[in-house]
Amino acid sequence: MLCIARRATNKDVARDHRDAMPNAPILLFVHGGGWIIGSRVNPPLPFVHQVATLGWVVCVIDYQLSPRVAFPEHLIDSKRAIAYLREHARKQFDANPNFIVAAGESAGGHLASLLALTSTDKSFQPGFEDVDTSVCGCIDTYGVHDFKDRNGLHFYKDKDHSFQHFVELMVMQKKLSESDVAFESASPISWLGEDKTHQLMRAIPPFLVAHGTFDTVVPCDDSRLFFEQLQSYRQRTLDHPVGGVSDVFLEIPGAHHAFNYLLSPRAFAYGQAVCAFLTNLFQKTRDSPTQCPPSRVLSDMDQQAATMPTIITVNTTAARL
Repeated sequence: MLCIARRATNKDVARDHRDAMPNAPILLFVHGGGWIIGSRVNPPLPFVHQVATLGWVVCVIDYQLSPRVAFPEHLIDSKRAIAYLREHARKQFDANPNFIVAAGESAGGHLASLLALTSTDKSFQPGFEDVDTSVCGCIDTYGVHDFKDRNGLHFYKDKDHSFQHFVELMVMQKKLSESDVAFESASPISWLGEDKTHQLMRAIPPFLVAHGTFDTVVPCDDSRLFFEQLQSYRQRTLDHPVGGVSDVFLEIPGAHHAFNYLLSPRAFAYGQAVCAFLTNLFQKTRDSPTQCPPSRVLSDMDQQAATMPTIITVNTTAARL
């Protein structure tokens, strides 16, 4: 179920033994591939090893792929990985089962976002409903956030409904016109709507959302609109991130889809930004309780005190390998 780095003594985890800390935090990485291809053995290695050098344990997971299965099986498998780590991480990897950050790119970004947003919905945990599948943070890189394409971003890109047809045929395996609730549930942006304000009983963990401006597969505005909706949600509720950690929107000028798979100044700068976010997150929240209080409507004073988001444009010319 878990995998990666061949230099580690356990083939299922990636860690840098020179810097590995006891009770290390965990990055759970969900691979991309449009929900139909991809494998745990082919993650973005430059990024994985940058995180491992922080002393983190990086676990890359497999999940069942479409069209063999339909959503939400991909998400259920990802939650099973969290359940596995809750039980085995300390003994097998000397890692902290209570400090797990979800990360992923493209389809994996979609699933990582849902991991961060749906821990209270036990319908995504059949047979292991009693397990806490919440995460402490989310790294969402050029993820997909709206299966309904309600803002027409994918339609504008290709001037037809190919994205919607793909999702209907391969991923959801049902028609949007007949299954609106299911498509809403599969869309991370839907979990931040006003109708969800009193349904999410945990605080939403801090997010780093990253996207390249030249992405021709998933429009950058997909992530931008999701991030804006996240900030709107936090302003409506007492749901500013635990520990005062700001959400971050990381815009990477000139970056295409899958830019982080090859070592380059751009990929290195992206990895540095993510590592800085993870370090800040761990330092500020490692002693925080995993169970967060229910959200409620903010007063004017609360709104002024709420943590402000951070928007960063990566300066790739400043990166040095």
